[in-house]
Amino acid sequence: MTTFNNLPLELLPVIVQNVVNPGSLASFCLVNKFFCEFTQPFLYHTIAVFPWNQKEKVAQHDRKSFHQAPECTFLDLLSKTIRLFRTLSSSPELAWHVRKLGDAIYI
Repeated sequence: MTTFNNLPLELLPVIVQNVVNPGSLASFCLVNKFFCEFTQPFLYHTIAVFPWNQKEKVAQHDRKSFHQAPECTFLDLLSKTIRLFRTLSSSPELAWHVRKLGDAIYI
């Protein structure tokens, strides 16, 4: 039986290249140091800052709380963008992987 620990390394690029959700790629980075080093180029290749719409997230789980959920403000978006640029400026090895930035910044 093949387990995660004895997975052939040749399969890792195929697996990571087919993961489209940035949250899943971020989870790959938490597996171990090797996975993190391998996955970060994919995670940081295209960066988009989206306003996190709490209402949409709540609506998926609980329709009754929809109108009580806060919406993302310009300051929330600005805060996310500042944190992103702080991360990239303090970690040039991550910034080096960025090939596309800001195509989906919505206000």
